[in-house]
Amino acid sequence: IEFVSGFFSFFSEFKTVIFYLIVLLAGLIRVVNVKQVLLAGVIGGCLVLFALVWTQIKGQYRSFLNGGTRQQVTTVSQDAALNKLYDLSNNVDEESLNSSVYQLLDRLQYTYHFARTIGRVPSVIPFQKGKNWTDNIQFVTTPRFLNPNKPTFDATEKAKKYTGLRYAGRRSGASFSLGYFAECYIDFGSWGMMFPLFLIGLMYGLAYWYLLRNSSNNYIFNYAVVGAFFMEFNAFEMDGTLLIGRFLATFVTFVFLIKVAFPMIITYISEPQPVKR
Repeated sequence: IEFVSGFFSFFSEFKTVIFYLIVLLAGLIRVVNVKQVLLAGVIGGCLVLFALVWTQIKGQYRSFLNGGTRQQVTTVSQDAALNKLYDLSNNVDEESLNSSVYQLLDRLQYTYHFARTIGRVPSVIPFQKGKNWTDNIQFVTTPRFLNPNKPTFDATEKAKKYTGLRYAGRRSGASFSLGYFAECYIDFGSWGMMFPLFLIGLMYGLAYWYLLRNSSNNYIFNYAVVGAFFMEFNAFEMDGTLLIGRFLATFVTFVFLIKVAFPMIITYISEPQPVKR
């Protein structure tokens, strides 16, 4: 159900189900044998074919979802969306799949943005000396009513500026992020970027420590909470503004759940302990 309903999302949420299934299935393997290798090959081949088909049709499908508004929204019913998805999939032929190979590989090698950035900074654009990350933090922490001139978030503008590539942006219903690794490099250079990346890792580590120790007195439940929390932060290409904003909003939400909701959930799902006499 989660996999099918993921197609109704503009951002391909069905991928999360695939990633989790791969991890879970790999965790069940005790001994590698020929049968398992063949099965993995078949599953891998099916996933590659699925990825090529999706790469070919996703542009048309997303245009249908947003109703031509060029926004990252869904304006049609779920039945209409799934019917359109079925029709587009049936129209994919061998020639279309061949053209999808390059698009898929280009999408997977997201370090290309980083490489383009290194080629332009500092030879064309000087190091920003912390300006990008200062702007990221100010954007996230400053309410719009305090700053009426606060711009609308559009990660593509940053990607276009530092890579020199022309990408469709928010007005076209698309978004291309530079990635927070590249932003660290732009601000501080090859060696200096390690310090903000260390701070991001420290931020993640402290959040992990807090959630694992404070979510409940049940460590299985706590690990589930940790997994749910960090599911938002697994993308190398995530924009720095989005990273800071999502982290703060998600952490505040989970602290609220720990204080209010989790105690009731634990009480509900726990097996009553026998009364000692």
